[in-house]
Amino acid sequence: MPYNISTEQIADVAKIAEKMQRLSPRALAYVEGAVNMALALHEDNNTPKSA
Repeated sequence: MPYNISTEQIADVAKIAEKMQRLSPRALAYVEGAVNMALALHEDNNTPKSA
């Protein structure tokens, strides 16, 4: 099942991560991991597949 993640959604998560950094570096690390995963899924789903 493909994940449809828009660039805007990724930007929103990045803004949240920035705010979280002020709260806890550990929390930021978790969000950073989620953002990286989202970016990887986004890239994978938007890369043309060769037959």
